[in-house]
Formats: sequence, C-alpha cells, structure tokens
Amino acid sequence: MAARGALGPSVALVALLWVSGAMAERLPVLHIVIDDVGLRRDALLPFLEIDGMVRNSTWAIIPSGRHAGRHGKRLRAAGATLFVHVPMEPQKRSAMTPALGEYLEVGDSPAELREKLARSFGRLPARVRDVIRGLNNHQGSALTEKRRAMDVVMGELKRRGLCFLDSRTTSETAGPIAAEAADVVFVERDVFLDNVRDPALIRAQLDEALAIARREGSAIAIGHPYPETAEAIEDWLTEHRRRVVLKPLCSPDDDEKPRRPRRRLR
Repeated sequence: MAARGALGPSVALVALLWVSGAMAERLPVLHIVIDDVGLRRDALLPFLEIDGMVRNSTWAIIPSGRHAGRHGKRLRAAGATLFVHVPMEPQKRSAMTPALGEYLEVGDSPAELREKLARSFGRLPARVRDVIRGLNNHQGSALTEKRRAMDVVMGELKRRGLCFLDSRTTSETAGPIAAEAADVVFVERDVFLDNVRDPALIRAQLDEALAIARREGSAIAIGHPYPETAEAIEDWLTEHRRRVVLKPLCSPDDDEKPRRPRRRLR
C-alpha cells in the first residue's frame, strides 16, 4: 500500500507525462522543409535514416521530377507531410530550368495559370495528390511579386483547401496580401539552410533558425535533399533534440495562422 500522501504509480506516471507534455509545449518549434523532392533517385535515402525526420518535417515535391511519384508514395507510406513545389518565373528568365517542367509565368493569363496548376497536381499519383497539404514556390522572384498572378494561385489553393509557404525569394512578395484576401493560411521561410553545401555552415543556419524559434516561438527552415544537408541535420538534431520540437507545416492538428513578413530576407 502506498504511504499516505504519496502518489500511486499510475498517478505518478500521469503527472510525469503531463509535465513532459507541458515542457514540450514550451519548447521552440522548428519546421524543416525539404524542397526539390523527386529529382534524384536516391536523394531521400540519407534522410530516411534520421530518427523522426520523415514524419516531423515537410517534403516539397517537384511534380515534373523524374522520381516524384516514387518519392511521394514512399513518403506518404511513412506518414510524411507533403507539399507540391511549383516552379515560378524568377527575375532572370535564364535561370529557368526546362527539366523542372512548365513554370508559372508572369505573362500567363489567369486561365493559363489555373491550367498549369491543375497539370502540376495531375502529374502526381492520386494517392500522393490526395494527401498534399500545401504549395510552395520554386524560384518565383518575378511571379510572386505580381498580385494578379498570386490572386489566381491563392484562389486555387483556397478551392483545394491548401496552405501556402512563401519561399521568400523576393522581399516584394505579394504572397501575404493575396493569401489574406483569399483566406488562405500563409507561412513564410525564415532561413535557407544550404545555399552553401557545407555541413558546418548548414549547422550554423540551423542554429540561426533555432534562435528565431526561441524568439518568435517557431521558425521555418528550407533545405534540399543533398547529402551534406542530411549529414548536418542528423548531427545537429543529435545535439539539440531535447531543445526543440520538430513539426511539419499545415498538419491537421496544427494551428498555423496567416502572418505577414516580419524579417528581412536572409
């Protein structure tokens, strides 16, 4: 019999779980997004070996990628959160990559933009397409500045019940105001992880993302399926796993709210 005033085993366990949950709630939240999924056959392999990475991150699939369907099915089976990563016109048209498929372009009519978006979703297998939770832009420094074009994009996202992650490739993005007008959940990138493919520098970018998350409550860091990125994330999580909560974006139990840009580009 437990001593008077002492917690019984079941009560103690409940108390421990409650305290653990409360501590987790107070930890900063880091949203890691891996862009350009589907381009290289074995690119996902090192990420699949990182404990907790697949289910607790967001994976943005290039719909015309050679391995988009295969990667999407594998990630879906693992319980991952999936976005569609749509190529959009950059300021320098010479930077457009034909291998990525058709881009949303500044000169497109609203009907053309809708048709291109429909084809982007249609290129994914139905079992992948049906679990897509959002869209983010690949490049897009020109198109995302155009309110007319972004109104069309947001209208399609509203119709499909999806959120928008602005990769923030321009400080003049029309994403926030277009999303607000369409009542679409809007989130924005805080840090790019791997503009330089060096594990030490990528870890430094993760440190920056954590500093933002501690200050703001959460942060969004975008990386790519490079081996150096996987190595850096695995090493960094080994050190920081108890100091941060990894969460995917726009998950069903999430309470993300639209927010306007609050920091300058990095």
